[in-house]
Amino acid sequence: MPGCQVLVAKNGNVVYDRSLGKLNPTMASSEVKGTTLYDLASMSKVCGTLAALMKTYDRGLWELDDPLKKYIPELKEKSLGDVTMKQLLYHESGLPPMLSIFSLVLDTATYEGDPIKYRCIEPYTIKIQDGVYGNRNAKLRNDLYSSEKSEKYYLPVAKGIYASDSARIMIMDAIYDIEPKSKKSFVYSDLNFCLLMKVNENITGIPHDQFLEEEILNPLGMWRTGYNPAEFYEISEVAPTEKDNFLRKQHVQGYVHDETAAFSGGVQGNAGLFSNTADLVKLFQTWLNGGKYGDIRLFREETVKLFTGRKSPTCDRLLGFDMLTTKTDWGVSPRTFGHTGFTGTCVWIDPDKELIYIFLSNRVNPTRSNKAFTRYNPRYAVLKKIYDSMK
Repeated sequence: MPGCQVLVAKNGNVVYDRSLGKLNPTMASSEVKGTTLYDLASMSKVCGTLAALMKTYDRGLWELDDPLKKYIPELKEKSLGDVTMKQLLYHESGLPPMLSIFSLVLDTATYEGDPIKYRCIEPYTIKIQDGVYGNRNAKLRNDLYSSEKSEKYYLPVAKGIYASDSARIMIMDAIYDIEPKSKKSFVYSDLNFCLLMKVNENITGIPHDQFLEEEILNPLGMWRTGYNPAEFYEISEVAPTEKDNFLRKQHVQGYVHDETAAFSGGVQGNAGLFSNTADLVKLFQTWLNGGKYGDIRLFREETVKLFTGRKSPTCDRLLGFDMLTTKTDWGVSPRTFGHTGFTGTCVWIDPDKELIYIFLSNRVNPTRSNKAFTRYNPRYAVLKKIYDSMK
């Protein structure tokens, strides 16, 4: 990884807070600062979507056993409408892991055959990742995306790419059309949180990013957390992620790395949030404190106990949170909760030891095919050092 931010808080105090390395893997790159913004990837599920849902649950606006069709009219006549909020939070909805985004956003008139293949052969010559190649003739749909910002095309996808409202609707419609498997066993799926964000928007009547800012970020003073940072910050303040040579044809910086979130306009339930460790620790300390931060009561204590304590009877998941049961031999409490992110991020909160550990990196820069990150596993190597230091 080019660089990272690491923060550890113990008993309500920050005991380690370092910014290390550079934004890019070159000698000339700028160094990571404490103010640098990182793409949280799937950490957005808990820091964004789940935090908003906990707020509306606090107000009695939905229940765990409520079916989706109660809040999403488009699902009233579909079997997906019978999936419950609880099943989405546990990732037991029967939905697949993700959308086939390439077939949705690319114009089929610009290429023949499939948009991608699993070997490099003409015209599949653009490497997406190891063993996956894109059709070099494929172009984005011009009925949904434009290179010029306008009243119709105003949602930021990447530098020089804008989406219309129809693009966001198209992606959600593609999710609505999926027939979930009848067996509701655990399958981690981005689509669960896309649906959960939509539920919260329909309940409140407020766009997700606006609701999160007003109800969570501003009360906690999380001033450097939000979606689509290229719209609000100097690009040099944001850690770049991957060089996308296929869909966006650029080194992504200031825009979300995840394709589903990006082509939805940057705000989606599964990904899209950017932040840094100094901001994030405020939200995590709030959960560790049972919903309170300083003089602010952000969530009811009963709500925090429910979401951070009710384990699925069939898998190691809490209501929206992941669990760290595989590391209990290190001294990690079995009640530890948190989440990871594809870009190289994680948070783990150990309530028994009053410990918060945050690790943010851009390990997908310049490519997601980064074998070193997997081999050395720095997120968990640092975590083990933390627990070793407490023995």
